[in-house]
Amino acid sequence: MRRAGQRAVELGEGEVLGESALLQDAERSTDVRARGHFVALRVAKPALDRLVAKHPAVWDVLFGLLARRLVVNAFETSPLFVPFEPRTRVEIARAFEVRRARVGTQLLEKGKKGDALYVVLSGVLEATGDGRTERLVHGAVVGHDTLVMRAPATRDVTVATESMLLRLPAAKFSAFVTEYPPALAHLAELASTSG
Repeated sequence: MRRAGQRAVELGEGEVLGESALLQDAERSTDVRARGHFVALRVAKPALDRLVAKHPAVWDVLFGLLARRLVVNAFETSPLFVPFEPRTRVEIARAFEVRRARVGTQLLEKGKKGDALYVVLSGVLEATGDGRTERLVHGAVVGHDTLVMRAPATRDVTVATESMLLRLPAAKFSAFVTEYPPALAHLAELASTSG
């Protein structure tokens, strides 16, 4: 299994793939190729939806698998987290929450301070301001400008497709950047170029 531009990950017996099908309008984010003969159980999206509706605990298990895979990927590839040793990344991960965001959820409102720092794990957000609309996808960082600059948002950011996000509440932001200065440097650089 491989996301474009990343190293291959080998999956073995009993492992699950395709769990992103749980999200509405999810795009495939990786290529999967077999390295020889294998046997797999395939569950079509409509059947999976019926199964989850009938047995909500299945959703919890699959959502947990999806969240874990997306978080690991983010912490291995995002410029916000890459400067840190693996052990430090694990410590940083504990400060963040994993959130599922439904279509239409507003994360930032122009003219108001943000409530958190967000990192897109999957899905699409739309940022609108100054007559422009920008699509924000996997790896995009949102809310950093209002937290770093301590100023109101310069654009609205809304969830365009069902998404999964990492969320660091504003109340934890100061402690986070004080403890991890390379993260602050990256966020300050992003804030100085955003707009």
